[in-house]
Amino acid sequence: MRKTKLLRITTVPMSLNILLTNQMRFMEKKGFEVLAVSSKGPEIDKIVKREGVRYFTVPFSRKISPITDFYCLLKLIFLILKKKPDMVHTHTPKAGLIGMLASKICGVKYRFHTVAGLPFMTSKGLKRKLLILIEKLTYWSSNYVLPNSESMRGVILEYKLVDTNKIKIIGFGSSNGIDLDEFNPQALKSKITNKILNKINHSKDKKYLLFVGRVVKDKGVTELVDAFINLEKRFENYTLLIVGPIENIRKEEGIPLHILDEIENNPRIMALGWSDDVKYYLDIADFLIHPSYREGFPNVLLQAGAMGCPIICSDIPGNIDMVEHKITGLLFKSEDTRDLQNKLEFAFHNRDKMIIYANNFLDIVKKKFNRETVQQELYNFYIQKLNE
Repeated sequence: MRKTKLLRITTVPMSLNILLTNQMRFMEKKGFEVLAVSSKGPEIDKIVKREGVRYFTVPFSRKISPITDFYCLLKLIFLILKKKPDMVHTHTPKAGLIGMLASKICGVKYRFHTVAGLPFMTSKGLKRKLLILIEKLTYWSSNYVLPNSESMRGVILEYKLVDTNKIKIIGFGSSNGIDLDEFNPQALKSKITNKILNKINHSKDKKYLLFVGRVVKDKGVTELVDAFINLEKRFENYTLLIVGPIENIRKEEGIPLHILDEIENNPRIMALGWSDDVKYYLDIADFLIHPSYREGFPNVLLQAGAMGCPIICSDIPGNIDMVEHKITGLLFKSEDTRDLQNKLEFAFHNRDKMIIYANNFLDIVKKKFNRETVQQELYNFYIQKLNE
């Protein structure tokens, strides 16, 4: 019997590698033949080895680039016509637009797009209108739109991007859940822990704030660094750890020069670059700070929850689906340095309460967001649609 052929598409391979870890392998084990598509990148060999899938590259660009985008559309159309997938499932905005359009043009019967963030929410003027139009075109080209959180679903409906009957949330949300065997303090290797402790010159007399993500404007780095600077004289035992690449590829994503200067030169701020060992930093940190302006259903919050690391995050869609203020963490008003500063002060003075919040969130993560459960829910959705 011929296997159902599933084509998974993301803009860059990092998304398949990190956001959808082991999901394609899960579907392969369930009887699907899975093909993966993204732009080129160093993660591809690792993905192919881990997931056991065939991989194809299309030169997607995250920037708005009509000529490149049209070329990618044509290349993807030819790929779809050649490989004849039964089902196309896209993830990330540019892959969603081009992947859904190409699969609709080619007559693919089952077309699904996961929404894990809405770029227009942090844009203005003509660019905002263009990005809204792109979302509408992506959703029009799909059979089902799969927002990965209830609040994201609410935003989609608020802006009338698609009819309600085309929206489906898989399980309780999340694109891929969390591997509770991996993100488990008991599973950490002491050799790696000691290596990181040495790297940050760890001291038991210090407390550590942790930021994980791309160092760009939309991740709220400016507000975080400003709040930290405002507090550092009164809380001299705190250090800010920044785990993620510093990116200034696009002008609108850049952060102010004075913030970059603080990151590079402030002795109590450590820019550690990209790391595959986030779980170790979460185990070391006293608090995770997640000040992003827009999200879908951020994995780092699930990771922090599984590791028992207390959370302080912005009150945006995605975050608010997981963190309930003073129940499972602290929420502050997005893009508000003063409010973030106030919440940091609360956390510094109420460490016992923060641990209670973290334990509450750990219980929720275990009950609702175990990776295998989330993947099974997605598989059930695929099978339901195939049988209709």
